[in-house]
This record gives sequence, structure tokens and C-alpha cells, in this order.
Amino acid sequence: RNWALWTLGDMTEMRKGIDLGLSREKTPELLIQDGVWKLRAGNPAGARASVEEALRIDPTDLRALQTLNQTYVAQKNSAMAIQKVREYAARQPKSAAIQDFLGVMLMQQRDRTEARAAFAAAKSVDPQFVQSDLSLAQIDTSEGKLDDARNRLETVLKSNGNNETARLWLGNIEAMMGNRGAALDHFRKVVDANPGNAQATNNLAYLLAEYSNKPEEALKYAEKAVQLAPADPSYCDTMGWILYRKGLYSQAIGYLQRASTDKTDVVWKYHLAMAYAKAGDLANGRTVLDAALRINPRVPEAKLAKDLIDPSK
Repeated sequence: RNWALWTLGDMTEMRKGIDLGLSREKTPELLIQDGVWKLRAGNPAGARASVEEALRIDPTDLRALQTLNQTYVAQKNSAMAIQKVREYAARQPKSAAIQDFLGVMLMQQRDRTEARAAFAAAKSVDPQFVQSDLSLAQIDTSEGKLDDARNRLETVLKSNGNNETARLWLGNIEAMMGNRGAALDHFRKVVDANPGNAQATNNLAYLLAEYSNKPEEALKYAEKAVQLAPADPSYCDTMGWILYRKGLYSQAIGYLQRASTDKTDVVWKYHLAMAYAKAGDLANGRTVLDAALRINPRVPEAKLAKDLIDPSK
């Protein structure tokens, strides 16, 4: 009941329920509820006391450790958060989940060496702890070790071919390595198993249009991706670029405008500049092109847009 009230945002009734429960018995569940309630109420010190008591009763409760971390984050003390999680991980060397949690925290701090050690510790406790395999694949990718990342993900899929995340990431790795046929196969398998996976749907659409020259099939998947996540700028760019490739420039502009308002990827601005130009609006095309060139003139799309809009320069 207390968690239901939490979900509904009824903090007053949840407080009554927590107090009633704690008056009868101090269980880890109730102490964690007390901790998250106090944290939301702006009392991180009180929240910390509650979850530390929960951890004394059950040192392996990951929810309590996660809330403990959040109490330090709330006070902008990430160094102490790491230190405390390290201490608990050292006390629980046989808990793969806690070792993995420490690894995730270290990875967020960009301490890849220590993060890798924590994930390896989790795997030594439980060789089937797949989450650490995925995290290690992320580290491999960030360090440019794409072969290692691919091998890890393939190993996961050998034991569990239905692992959607591993197959999606393997598709991304294959695309990064230029193995577009293999990437297409992985993305298609993810979409076939789960049509609601927006990222796989978008990636499938992009590769079908850009490398398989199947714009009609690509458009179907691009439309689905935008429908699933209309606010995602990368999906809007894929949709707009496919329309551009089909010669539907006016329709492409709307999607590319939505994408280019996000500053994540300058390529989206170059796509918009080209769409404006092809639609006959050279003035807006030049304006967007100039803005993109100020951000990054070195991507391949910069030359494409310049050749289209100002071929004499």
C-alpha cells in the first residue's frame, strides 16, 4: 500500500502508513520507504539514517544502497557517495549485484579501470551475471575495443539469444565496424521480437535507406520510430533524411527542423540546410548552413551542403 501511495504521489497517506508499520516492526522494506520519503521531503540526513539501519539488517539490499547513494548526491557530495558504496561493496564481496552497482557508479565517474575491476568482481561471483557483461561491453566500446565488445555480446547471445539489449548493442557495434549487413540482421531481429523498440526500429530504417537503397521499406520503420518516440531528434532526422532521399523535400523540412533544434549532432543541421535548398528556399538554407559551419565544418555532410548551396565557394 505504501509503494502504491508513493506512485500516486500521496506523501501524506504514505507517511501515515510508514509510521504505522515502523511502530510494529523495523523491517528493511519499511526503513527503505522511510528513507525515500525523507529524501523526497528534503531531508537527506534523515533518509541516510533510515537506509543505513536497513543495511545493518540486510547488508545485501541493493535498494537501500541505491538510496544511500542518492542521499549524498542530493547534498552534491559524489566523492562520499563513491566512498560509502566502496565500503559496502568491500563488506559484501559475494554480492554480484553490489559489485556491479559500484562498477556503474565508477563508470559514471569515468573511472574505467576501477569500474572494469568491479564488473570483473561481479562476474567472478556469478559468471551468469549478464548485466556486468553489458557494462564491460560499454567500457570496451568507449575505449575503442570494438572486437572485445562484440565478443562479449556474442557470448551473452549464445547463452540467451533473446537478450534484446545485447542484440541491439551488437547491431550498433557491427554498424560502427562497417559491417552493415550484420547490423541490419541484428536490428531486424530486435524489431521482429519487439516492434516497440524505438532505437532498433530507427537504426533499421536508417541502414535500409542509406546502405540498402530501400527507401520505401525504410520509411515504414522511420514512421514507426517517430511514432514511438516523437521527441527524439535522431529519429526525426532519420525520418526527414529518408523523405529527402525520396525527393519529398517540403515534407522533410518539418522533421529536420525538429531534429536540428537539438544541439547533439551538427549533421542534423546540414541535412536541414540541404532540404531547404532542394525545396527552393536558398536563404534559409544558407542561414542554417552558416550556423552549422560555425559549429563543425569538418563532417562529410558539410561539404555536401556547401556544394549544394554555394558550389562556387
